[in-house]
Amino acid sequence: MANDFLPVITRTISRKVMLNDVLIIDRNNRTIHVISEKGNFAYYEKMENVCKYLDERFCRCMKGCVINLDKVDMMTESKVFFSNGRKLILARDAFLVAKKAYNEYIRRKQLM
Repeated sequence: MANDFLPVITRTISRKVMLNDVLIIDRNNRTIHVISEKGNFAYYEKMENVCKYLDERFCRCMKGCVINLDKVDMMTESKVFFSNGRKLILARDAFLVAKKAYNEYIRRKQLM
């Protein structure tokens, strides 16, 4: 079920993070790290549960990493460059998955 926001719920905060603002969702052990244009948030959740809130703009390039294809400016040499200047370095296989998804995504967007 896709929404326009990702719920971030911890003991101390409950927040809606708009999907339009999300750049990267990363997992480190059991902690989900949401990197967005409005700040970074960390909370305990399974990546599978997080992915239920995401739509076709997002690519799960690794088991523990999701990127927002809308926010990608360029991909080259295992590096993903985002519109806000942030850079993400991916392993070779993860980069190939992300680049293929990005190529398909920008071709689809061009036809719309």
